This record gives sequence, C-alpha cells and structure tokens, in this order.
Amino acid sequence: METLKKVSKNVSNNLSKTMKISETENAVAEQKVESNTRYDASLISDYVSSISFAGMDYEKCSNFVVIAKYLPSDKIKDYDHVMNNLLEFYLENIESKSTQQFNIFFVTGLAKVENLPKVGAKLKKNFHQS
Repeated sequence: METLKKVSKNVSNNLSKTMKISETENAVAEQKVESNTRYDASLISDYVSSISFAGMDYEKCSNFVVIAKYLPSDKIKDYDHVMNNLLEFYLENIESKSTQQFNIFFVTGLAKVENLPKVGAKLKKNFHQS
C-alpha cells in the first residue's frame, strides 16, 4: 500500500511539472503571436496550439506536428483569411529553426471533417519543393 502511495505521488508530481511546462510554452507562444507583423495575431490566437516543434531527426531535419483538431472549422467567417494567417505563422515557426530541410507530420485523429484544411494553391506553392 505504501508503494502505491509513492507511485501515485510521483505520477502526480510529474503531471504537475508537465502542466507547468505546457503553460510556460503556451505563454511564450502567445507572446510570439502578439509581437508579429506577418500575420494578424487576433485571428489565429485560438489556433496557435495546432503546430508544435517535435525536434530534429537523425538527418538534422526539423520535425513539426500539426494537429488537425486544433485547426479552425471551415464554417467560420473568413476561413481562407484565417488559414492564410495561420500558414504565415507556421512558416515563421519553420524559419525560426534555421533549417534547410524539415518534415511536417499532420495528425488527423479525433479531428472533425470540418477541421481538416482545404489544400489550396498557396499551401501547395509554399510547401512544394523542387
């Protein structure tokens, strides 16, 4: 019984630390959104958590994860304008890692169909590598 209490306390402490780190990362991301001029921060503030830097792989490529369930619904007003601003935010995050090569992993699990992005000409143009 004593061991179970210790394990429970360790899990609780680790969860608390993880939550504090997550809160700090969110605060930093929100500051970053507020201080930029390439995109309208007020439009994308609810969607900043849709992209995350996942580290570098063995070939020194930056890895990013986009989680579809945090993307805007295609039913919102000015959807294209919001997505263009969000794309600019993504591009700035990618550029901030100063890497020539990068991978984007798109996670669609638990996302509604309306949250899946409509692949437009701008997205194809910006991410197409020749």
